Amino acid sequence: MNKNYNYTRERLILPEYGRHIHKLVEDLLQIPDRAQRTQKAHSIIKIMGNVNTDLRDSKEFAHKLWDHLHIMSDFRLDIDGPYPSPSRESLKMRPQKMNYPTRRVEFRHYGKHATRMLQALVAQQKQVDLERELRNIACYMRNSRSEFNSDHPSGAVIVKDIKFITNHGIDFNEDALINAQNEHKSNQTAHSHKGKAQQKKNNKQKKTNKAKGKN
Repeated sequence: MNKNYNYTRERLILPEYGRHIHKLVEDLLQIPDRAQRTQKAHSIIKIMGNVNTDLRDSKEFAHKLWDHLHIMSDFRLDIDGPYPSPSRESLKMRPQKMNYPTRRVEFRHYGKHATRMLQALVAQQKQVDLERELRNIACYMRNSRSEFNSDHPSGAVIVKDIKFITNHGIDFNEDALINAQNEHKSNQTAHSHKGKAQQKKNNKQKKTNKAKGKN
């Protein structure tokens, strides 16, 4: 008794459509009349669309089905289809290699955006509200550094790094910026303590309610 195992059969080009659809495509190639061949191709496309009925009627999905039909025919199908047959070469094209940035980020704990903003501020410092822009950038630097290594730098550290990054190219009131950063740090700390106290109070209330429920 001869057993017909799949590994002895011809390899499927698109296995997701199954062997039966591949057999229909092979039979389609044997039809000599072009008009009849095109008509049968439309019928096969409807069967292929049953793989995903929700997208069957969309233009993009229909184009994909016709491309798959040509691929399963090994690009030998000659019909009057709604879309041109893809070429074998187009399917072998590889995407171009992406160029990844190789520039070293000197202050990784601040990120490259902080450096870019400060360098742009050097060139535009006469056209903007310098003190306000510096406060915003300094807050961004503090938050970035805190997320990077859970560090909470003082205002003096932030000012020192700003001067280094800008190569002392910005003339600003250092004391005012230090005080603003230290005040921002104090507000964050107070807000954090307040949040922890509220959470502790909520947990205590939950335990009380749970104990009352048992009684």
